[in-house]
Amino acid sequence: MNTITTVGIDLAKSTFSLHGVDAHGKTALCKIDCHIRMIIALIQLMIARILTGAAPMTIRILRLGTPRHPDEGPRLGTVRRPPRGVPKTEFATGNWYDVWYPNLAPSPETMKLGQTAETPAQWQAFSKQYRREMQTPENRHTLAMLATLSRTANFSVGCYCEDENHCHRSILRELLLEAGAEVA
Repeated sequence: MNTITTVGIDLAKSTFSLHGVDAHGKTALCKIDCHIRMIIALIQLMIARILTGAAPMTIRILRLGTPRHPDEGPRLGTVRRPPRGVPKTEFATGNWYDVWYPNLAPSPETMKLGQTAETPAQWQAFSKQYRREMQTPENRHTLAMLATLSRTANFSVGCYCEDENHCHRSILRELLLEAGAEVA
């Protein structure tokens, strides 16, 4: 991997592009369009790690509401709804999430498939439907962006489910790995 020496950020209304080049001016980080609300929590950490030459980090896949790991970085909540009974001001301090990003959560219809899946065939149907939802251009770009950021910033994505094996985050883990992410 090339060492990024210069980072450029192009802002737009609701998205931005991130560019990185090495000491020879060769592109070391592809242009990525993504939503500002998701990136705002990651950008300062990412730039600091790039400029200091810190070792690459990984994405952690976790259960929201659990204690934070040292050096975990910001948490992205890939859930449809905020946590019940928790004031908005306590989402971050209560270890829920720093940024709510429901775009990577299953649709309500797909979520019902996963919650009611009792057989391997039913879970496979849920997995297939969720993967289909993640193939929209916006979600593919988000996964590619997270995979790129995983090489320069530490952050986590999560859901409320107790058992990752029976949760969309197990599939999200696979999708991130397929996109080339560094996953813990």
